[in-house]
Amino acid sequence: MNASRCNSVFLVAASTLLVVGLVTRVAAADKAPAKPASGSAVPATVHGQPSVFTLAGTSKDVVKDPFFPKSVRLVPIISTNAIPTVVSTSDFAVKGMSGPEGQRLVLINDRNFAEGEGGDVTVKSGAKRRIQVLKIKEFSAIIRADDIKESFEVSLPKDLQ
Repeated sequence: MNASRCNSVFLVAASTLLVVGLVTRVAAADKAPAKPASGSAVPATVHGQPSVFTLAGTSKDVVKDPFFPKSVRLVPIISTNAIPTVVSTSDFAVKGMSGPEGQRLVLINDRNFAEGEGGDVTVKSGAKRRIQVLKIKEFSAIIRADDIKESFEVSLPKDLQ
């Protein structure tokens, strides 16, 4: 096949594809819905009624989720006998000390404090208690807890001194 014959075959194929594309586009435009009369190119939005689900069960404790019927996450958990936690000085422990004199840090219940700093620590029961470090000594710290009226001293265990 020579070059002129290849060019003519290519031109015929390209023009055929162009004609087919135009015909398809015109046919699709004839089937498209009419545009709004206001001249706006954006069709008016239609708002449907939102879905509403009542999660009321047959009793106060049973609630059924329509999407996850075996789920129990919607069942309210009510604690009627809350026991107040009592905080004692034994709930606080010095676990380490570091830093040079005048810039000492003390590790109380896995939280670092500088002298005069305050913050929340987790006690043995799992509750969080706010304390303030008043003074840091060589092997101990004097702290004040919000739940305890007077300040007290907590020491580093003897095996770490």
